[in-house]
Order: sequence, then C-alpha cells, then structure tokens
Amino acid sequence: MPDSNLVWDFLSFRLLVTPSLLLIVYYFGAIVMPVLGYLFYKRLTRKGEVNDNVMRKGQLRESLSENDWLKKNRRRFMLFGFVAFLMMELGWRIFIEFFIAYFPMHNALMQISIPG
Repeated sequence: MPDSNLVWDFLSFRLLVTPSLLLIVYYFGAIVMPVLGYLFYKRLTRKGEVNDNVMRKGQLRESLSENDWLKKNRRRFMLFGFVAFLMMELGWRIFIEFFIAYFPMHNALMQISIPG
C-alpha cells in the first residue's frame, strides 16, 4: 500500500469527507421530512378551520363545499398522507443509498488510477 499524506489526500479530494456525514444527513432528513409533511397537512386543514370561522360570521357561504369535502374524505386524505410519508422515507433512503454506493466505487477507481 503506498504511503500517503492524509492532509494532501484531503486537499486533493482523494479522501472524501462526505461518507462520514451521510449517516447524519440521512437521519436529519428522515426526521425533518415528516415534520414538514405534518406542517403542510396542518396548513391544508387550517384553511378549513378559517372557512368555518368565516362562515359563522355569515361572510362566506361558498366555502362550505370545500370544508365538507375535507370532512367527507378525511380517511382517504389520511391514507394518502400515510402513503406519501412512506414514499418520502423510501425515496430519501434510496437517495442516500446511491451516495453510499458511489463513494466506495469512487475510492476503488482512485486506487486503480493512482500509479503505485
């Protein structure tokens, strides 16, 4: 095995820092994405609450149909949200696994291309 300088390998991009950070990035994303999905859900349902308040004041009658649709399709909406959550997590996992596979390939190619 050729003698290499750790600092020079780091500065010349032969040593990659990212594989060490991938695990942290994965768990951060796996936690943040559902939180953002929940906030998006709350924003959608808050629109219905605002419409209820406006209707109580008698200012807006046509919003009844939007709010009724949300109430009637609540189970479908929850199922869609659950499936979207699973797809988000699966997509994020596949995205990170691509990079986990990429870095060993990069290191193997660097070993082949460096004369030694």
